[in-house]
Amino acid sequence: MGKLLLVGQTLFYAGMALPTYVVWIGLYTVQKPLLKLLTASSHAAMPPTIDAVQPGDCVSILVGLLELPLCVLSYFYYCCMQRALLPIGAKMRINLATDKWTDTLFLKLGQGKMEQKTIVGALLFGPRWNTHTNVNALAILPKGRKTTLTVENVKAPGFSWQIVAYGNHMNRDTIGKCGKLATGGDTFEFPVETKAPYPTQFSLAIRSYLFDGTKEATLPKIWMDGELLNKEPSTFSKDKLAFNYDLRKAQRAHHLALHFYIWPLLCFRRFFTEHFVRWQYLPVGNPETQWLYGPTFAGYALNFKVDAEIHADHLVFCSVYSRASMPTLPCNEILELDQTLPTCDEDGYWAMRCVRKDGATTSEAVLEKIKVTLNRASKKAD
Repeated sequence: MGKLLLVGQTLFYAGMALPTYVVWIGLYTVQKPLLKLLTASSHAAMPPTIDAVQPGDCVSILVGLLELPLCVLSYFYYCCMQRALLPIGAKMRINLATDKWTDTLFLKLGQGKMEQKTIVGALLFGPRWNTHTNVNALAILPKGRKTTLTVENVKAPGFSWQIVAYGNHMNRDTIGKCGKLATGGDTFEFPVETKAPYPTQFSLAIRSYLFDGTKEATLPKIWMDGELLNKEPSTFSKDKLAFNYDLRKAQRAHHLALHFYIWPLLCFRRFFTEHFVRWQYLPVGNPETQWLYGPTFAGYALNFKVDAEIHADHLVFCSVYSRASMPTLPCNEILELDQTLPTCDEDGYWAMRCVRKDGATTSEAVLEKIKVTLNRASKKAD
């Protein structure tokens, strides 16, 4: 009966998604020339320096009004696609390997593969690509709702990591988290509890960050009831991030339709609650991480000013995306006190991740010591 309901739900929402996409494509095709002209005019009137987090009224309200019907269709299309595919995706996640950490993105997108269904799944589940690490996942099949895992406390130099347990509704809710204990022993306990009526199974996702010249690290071992789960060792290396540079070339029209509403949402975030903006932009963000994010504009470059004390204990990363959430400037590490990224070639948005080097929870206070602006690039000489 459960499988029939799942199939019925998928067919129902897919049936609504398809005509919505067709209408969006038609309207976008008609409005695109006018949108291009109006956006160019709006950009020309923008100041040379803009607050990259809270852009204020720098974008013409006429742009927002013209895009409003497209944004409504985009949001509806995104919601329909989520409800059609994510329940299936949640079950697939439970079918992850139970004996090793699995790097699905590298397996499906690395080495020139670029599997389209994996891209769509990523855009629906965790839409802002983390271009600084690949999430490795491990399925956990406990006997009851309360489980205490034992985690190897890997303290290798140049290696920061955090583990998040996901479960419950569509396997997207955070039900537990832990990270490296700099002063702890060789292992530590990690309690996780699922809630009825959702399945007892859940998945672990580890985000690994390498720094200070470290190129590769072995992921921690996990035990349940005294039994080693990931018997097959797994490693993370920076080489596995190379596919991020090819994602923009794989962008399709349906990717843009899914996330078209995000750019105006960030441009006009003053009209929305921060909770709504955050939930739309970062639905499954790592709770151990602190974030800054906002829109980007063609012809502008992001500039970061970071207090020296932040660099001592933290890693600061930034990814820039197209309006379809495909990385256009991936894998940027902010290492300087004053650092400017390359000029953006197109409108889109950015996300800064700040994580502690020791794997502990990053305090929100760090955000007060990081200032981000968008600066108009100087015109090139003829």
